[in-house]
Amino acid sequence: MQRELVLFLSPELVNTLKDAVERSDSWHSTIYSTGPQRQQSLRDVEGLTSLLRNADTCFIATHTDFTQDACIEVEEGMALGSACKKAGVKNIVLSSHISCEKTIGIPAKHYDAKAEIYTYMRHKLELPVTMVNIPPTFDLFFNFLCPSTTTNGSYQVVFPCVGPAPIDFIASEDIGKCLLPVFEHPEVFRCKTVALCGDKLTGKMVVSILNQELAPMYFRERQVTTQDVRDRSAVGAIDMANMFEFLGRTDLKSSLSGTKELYPLVKSFKSWLADNKVLLVEATLSNLSDNIST
Repeated sequence: MQRELVLFLSPELVNTLKDAVERSDSWHSTIYSTGPQRQQSLRDVEGLTSLLRNADTCFIATHTDFTQDACIEVEEGMALGSACKKAGVKNIVLSSHISCEKTIGIPAKHYDAKAEIYTYMRHKLELPVTMVNIPPTFDLFFNFLCPSTTTNGSYQVVFPCVGPAPIDFIASEDIGKCLLPVFEHPEVFRCKTVALCGDKLTGKMVVSILNQELAPMYFRERQVTTQDVRDRSAVGAIDMANMFEFLGRTDLKSSLSGTKELYPLVKSFKSWLADNKVLLVEATLSNLSDNIST
């Protein structure tokens, strides 16, 4: 007999969760968006409760709009938590993070909002929440971390430098596959934190892998500080820079071996790159270094 799984998903997680759940015979799933294209109010507790009435498990990933006040995301997450409690959902899995501002004193909207939602659900509502820490995805190398083409025909990688410690990443398509065991064995993961990791990378490691896999293209690392990144004009640049500083200064206890226990075929950066060479080369060639403000 299939169990009822209700997923409230931010846009970047829709495909990976939909694909993973559809491959499983364990679940009858219903997906609702938490992004701009949502079709339901995320602050209507009564309406959300009716959507969750028959749910065995609920997965929540709130959406961060970097152009809006973080309190909107927090209010929506709190409403979802209250609806889970009213509906009597037994298994709640939340995409969340440790607060950047409370940990190192600088805010990162997408981390701090999710941390506040978790605190409300776990300690105010006393829900048996499983926290899932999802690290930055390799997809950032198509945009925020995209290598650029210089005027002399070489290529450069801008990787915010916060120290020698590597930063966790994961392939977006692997997230759903990693979460399936969490949904299927709630008694194992209830009230615990699951910190996902597909690879641990420094700027030097990224450059080395790019040079191995994309030869004869030759990449160099362009050393920048997180303050250089904050000074970019792009929307969300300050929050992203602060996130990288937080990740570089904080041990989140994420485990590559632990993630492989959830999904043994989780991709490394090298294996992800093998599947995305053409797309990354195209993005690099179209990203001129003169257009990068640092």
